[in-house]
Amino acid sequence: MTKLVNPFTLAARDANDRGERDLAKRITTEGRIVSAIVKKALAMGYGVSVNDGEETTLHVSTSYRKIMAHCFTTDEDVLTITNPHTAHAIGWVHLVYGNCGHDVVSDHSSSAYFDRFMKSINEYADTFA
Repeated sequence: MTKLVNPFTLAARDANDRGERDLAKRITTEGRIVSAIVKKALAMGYGVSVNDGEETTLHVSTSYRKIMAHCFTTDEDVLTITNPHTAHAIGWVHLVYGNCGHDVVSDHSSSAYFDRFMKSINEYADTFA
């Protein structure tokens, strides 16, 4: 069995070990915001797919560890939030890594429902600004 690792944790630890405290802080912030999105989706009964900008590397998973392990492998990800029983996507979140950290959510789909889903995530991200 392959051990799943959180790439945010590893990258932040490596940056910290090199003395790059600001980089470690940015990566940690990005990881916390991505984690909040994933945890909220899973708590609501949804699955999450991860696209790394080139291909979908994980399809409709309900495993927090698997989802997080598939994130942060490139400079961007698109998380698609899906009802795992109907395969109906309720929305997507475009993540871009490497800026300030709190602005990792670059864009997301917009509907009255998904805007409400993202409201608390956006408020959480603003606490890091």
